[in-house]
Amino acid sequence: MDKKQTHEEFLRQIQEKGERRLKAKREITIWSGLGTLGVIGWSVSVPILIGAAIGWYLDRKFGSSHRWTLAFLVLGLMVGCWNASYWVCKQFKEIDGDKEEHE
Repeated sequence: MDKKQTHEEFLRQIQEKGERRLKAKREITIWSGLGTLGVIGWSVSVPILIGAAIGWYLDRKFGSSHRWTLAFLVLGLMVGCWNASYWVCKQFKEIDGDKEEHE
C-alpha cells in the first residue's frame, strides 16, 4: 500500500511540474523575453559603470594611472555577473515553480 501511494504521489508531482512548465511556456511572449534581457543587461552594466566611476575618482584623487579604474571595473563586472545569474535563477524558479511554495 505504501509503495502504491508513493508511486501515485510521484506521478502527481510529475504532472504538476509539467502543467507549470506548459503554463509558463504559454505565458512567455516576445515582450516578456525582451524585458528579461533588459533587466539582465542593466543588472550587469550598472555595476560596471559604478565601479568604473569609483575607480576613476580614486585614480584622480591619488594621482595614479588606471590602477583603481581597472580594479573597480573588474569588481563591477563580477558583481554584475552575480546579479545576472540571480535574475536568471529567479526566472527558472518561476518557470519550474518553487518547491517550497507548494509544500
